[in-house]
Amino acid sequence: MFRFTAKAAPFRLQGVISMMMVWETRRIGAQGIYVHFVVANPVESQIDWFDQVPFGQGDSLFTGLPDLTVDLTIEEALNLFDQILRDLDQADVEIPTEITALRKTLQTQDPLTSDQWHALMTRLFDRPLKPREVVHAYFQARAVDDWGLVYFLLPGRVRQRDANWEEFSQRMLKKHEGESVLRGVVVEESPSVKGVHLIAESLIGRDQFLLTFRAHFYLIQEEGRWVISSIRREPSLKVPFGQDPFFQGFWYWRVFPTRNTDLILDNLRSEDGCHVEDGERGTAVVYMSHMNDSIEMGVDVARDARGQVWVGRREIAVGTVSEERLNTLIRDLRRSRLIGHNPGWGPYRLPEIANYAFREGSYTNFEELLDAWEVKLDDPLIGPEGWGRDTDNDPVARAVAETAQIGSLLTQFVHWRFAEQWKREWSQFARHTDEPETSFADHPLGALFWEWFVFDRRLRGGSTTLDAFEQEVASHLPPALRDALKNWMQNRPGFYVILSLEEKGYWVRDVFGEEKFFIRDPEYNPKKPPYEAGFLLFCRLMPWEEDFRYGGIAFFFPPWYRSPVVSYIRELNLNTGGEMPFDWLSLWRRKSRQILYFVMELRRKQIQPKLITAEGHRASSCRSIYRITDQAAMQEAIEKLPDLSPPERDWQKGQGDIFRYKWLEAGLTAQLMNALRAVDVEQTVDGIPLTDIHCLNPGGEMVRQVGNLTLYRQYAVIDTISKERLDILKRVLIKFCGFYLTHEEDVFEEPETLGSNLVKNKMK
Repeated sequence: MFRFTAKAAPFRLQGVISMMMVWETRRIGAQGIYVHFVVANPVESQIDWFDQVPFGQGDSLFTGLPDLTVDLTIEEALNLFDQILRDLDQADVEIPTEITALRKTLQTQDPLTSDQWHALMTRLFDRPLKPREVVHAYFQARAVDDWGLVYFLLPGRVRQRDANWEEFSQRMLKKHEGESVLRGVVVEESPSVKGVHLIAESLIGRDQFLLTFRAHFYLIQEEGRWVISSIRREPSLKVPFGQDPFFQGFWYWRVFPTRNTDLILDNLRSEDGCHVEDGERGTAVVYMSHMNDSIEMGVDVARDARGQVWVGRREIAVGTVSEERLNTLIRDLRRSRLIGHNPGWGPYRLPEIANYAFREGSYTNFEELLDAWEVKLDDPLIGPEGWGRDTDNDPVARAVAETAQIGSLLTQFVHWRFAEQWKREWSQFARHTDEPETSFADHPLGALFWEWFVFDRRLRGGSTTLDAFEQEVASHLPPALRDALKNWMQNRPGFYVILSLEEKGYWVRDVFGEEKFFIRDPEYNPKKPPYEAGFLLFCRLMPWEEDFRYGGIAFFFPPWYRSPVVSYIRELNLNTGGEMPFDWLSLWRRKSRQILYFVMELRRKQIQPKLITAEGHRASSCRSIYRITDQAAMQEAIEKLPDLSPPERDWQKGQGDIFRYKWLEAGLTAQLMNALRAVDVEQTVDGIPLTDIHCLNPGGEMVRQVGNLTLYRQYAVIDTISKERLDILKRVLIKFCGFYLTHEEDVFEEPETLGSNLVKNKMK
């Protein structure tokens, strides 16, 4: 009588084939073979021989192996066993002679078909896989070159391209030779037309480089199981060595007060599998040994450590990526007597990105970190519903803290996700500055570049770095930071003109539109420049407390800088009607780099303002020169002109007596000036109004001085500040003294010196 029994454990997803076969005959009793085969490293496999078991008691060999729950037929068992023997032989693993001899006595079975192999392997999965778990299993198999497992995650039409899983494995090994998978984590899942679409962040080592890319997996259901229909890989980017891979996930923490942190740290240094990094203020981070849970968590060599221990002055915090791992790690630390039986506080669930903030040394203890992430020591956090409690009544301090935290996380995200693009763009940006050789950290315009790279630089598909951060990280932030990030997403860059000043802020209007915004600036002081009506502001506005604030760098320019800005926009052929409304944000999205360079150049320029007279005309240095034909008659006529003040007499060698008169707004001059002011003049928005000089007339009244008249021996010279005033003064002079004068020339010059001084005062 012959009886055969074979069972296997559902460990295939873990990269292990564990099985046992038992033969029973009345003559020799029961004999058995136990195999624990490690697919990724066959030399770690175990194979054992059992005999001298009485007939009828073969089932007792399975008693101590409760995981063997999958029944195998003799065809399945022997085909699977033969495959394991071949792999062990190739790995030079010694096989007991009893097993070799027994196998020769057994009848050779027909090879399993591809479909039979597939059915067998799927029975060795411990559970039906969810779509996310299918992708994680794919990365786990790739990480150990277990292409056989990948083969069983594919649909039938794809498997038919190869004769069997062995041929598929050989082809994939050759195709991906030299690659090592360091990360494979699903970050996005959405339904598709035929199934599910998942996006995974991937990090692969190849040819001495780290390559990061996003992989799109399209899954369909086949025979009740999720399988990978197709994979689309985005272009890869090189990640410089030495930079921490950025990952968004949750960590679970428990905090223990202690007085012996120095002793604990010394003991941890001597523990196997511990790596200690000393921090500031006596703190340290201890990285513990490996513990994998990649089917659920995804493959990530950077975070698959067993956990971390943060050692402070009066406490230690133990953390890892799941509650199960946390409990196991604490139990092991207690077994090693590194911590006592104090239950501590927790557990607290924090995003892994909070770890970066702690390691930067921003917090003196774990409680400060929890406060920053709105988690209290007396209120353990197991779910995100506990977030969002705001106890800070200072909106300015809260905004500063939120900006600092999001900015820090964004910087790390950029250095991991877009390191090559950052380096390339910074090199190009720096060449347009006055300090092209200065590093980003020391460059005075480094913050401006950071702002542009995060908010405005366009990726493939038109999204920005901030969009990528929001898609990949936002769900792992506490609600307060998520809300703050939403405000960041509503940023509005542009040119704005200050309309009016109020006690807590000031109103601005979009230069290229009609929208008005009220800005609250912590540094606002209405009594000091540049907070003046008419000033031009280039900045990025963000919603804040029902108003707006700066979202980064803000540059102020005097009002007369507005014309060059509008002219430049016209040169881009995107503003066709001067102040006519147009889609400014569309222009900015397409031309942000050029506009940014223009703003940088604008800051280097010193533009002379337009000076405006009290009548609203353009001011300039205006002079009219007349030749005097009769000096005595001219002097007599001038004395009868009521519009002039008494002369100031001077004498110069070669010129003789010189008479200087102040031309007052009196007599005929006053009548003509009143008529001039009665004419409406289009106001220049970017000009500086000049204030006239007042002086006493012969009657003792204060009147305006509108010009000067100087009499030389042969010439009479009129000086004033506009062409319109000069025409009036010339008419008055000709009326009273025209018989004795011959017009020589008129001279008009821009008052550069006056304008330059005004610019310096306004720009202080």
